[in-house]
Amino acid sequence: MATTKITLTSTWAQVATSAQEFLVENASGYNVDITFADTTPAVGDGYHTLESGEALVRLSLAGAVYVRSSTTGAFVVVTTSE
Repeated sequence: MATTKITLTSTWAQVATSAQEFLVENASGYNVDITFADTTPAVGDGYHTLESGEALVRLSLAGAVYVRSSTTGAFVVVTTSE
């Protein structure tokens, strides 16, 4: 398993593929947007809010995982299966 700190921007960033198990933790002090899709989401597509201190794991969720934040300094820590 690989663990990575990913600093976010307002552009969607893929943090796990559809084939990977994952743990995404919002370890920053800011809310971030998270969504699951087969391709990079468009700007106005729907998303969930992962609040500061919250984490999410793959439990039968389909699609690759994308995150973003419009707040400078937001980041997530992601652990993925190989």
